[in-house]
Amino acid sequence: MMAALEETTKICTKCGYGKPTDKFGNQPMAKNGLSSWCKECISKQVKEYYQGHKVEAAEYKRVHKVRYDKYRQKYKQTLRGHINSRFHDIKERCNNPRHPKYKYYGSRGIKLRFTFNELYDWCVTNHVNPRGLEVHRIDNNGHYELDNIEFITPKEHGSKHKE
Repeated sequence: MMAALEETTKICTKCGYGKPTDKFGNQPMAKNGLSSWCKECISKQVKEYYQGHKVEAAEYKRVHKVRYDKYRQKYKQTLRGHINSRFHDIKERCNNPRHPKYKYYGSRGIKLRFTFNELYDWCVTNHVNPRGLEVHRIDNNGHYELDNIEFITPKEHGSKHKE
């Protein structure tokens, strides 16, 4: 009984309280695989640190955001980046209930049935360059599957929606 109790609780070295092990983060290098501080103490420490270092934190974020934005813009110009963007748009509208178009896709039961790598390979194999094109499901009630999609111009896509 005592061994089972010890495995489910741990003492936080920051606050000194014994807490359930699910209140501690993972620390792979630690003997028991758990952080020595509880999640609550770590959260407080991070907040205190950023309160005392607001200027440095803001500068770090600004510099790295500019660097990240340049990288992302360059990546989206590549074929792989463009396909990745299209794939994540599809994934979001099928899986994320907070997405504005979820009601037209995910809530109707439409699923995404391929991975990014499968879509990328399909585009390369079929010599499809999706820049300037939109993803269209051939069977509007079917899932997003490789044999049920095509890339068409926005004008064609608009006319197919009216049918």
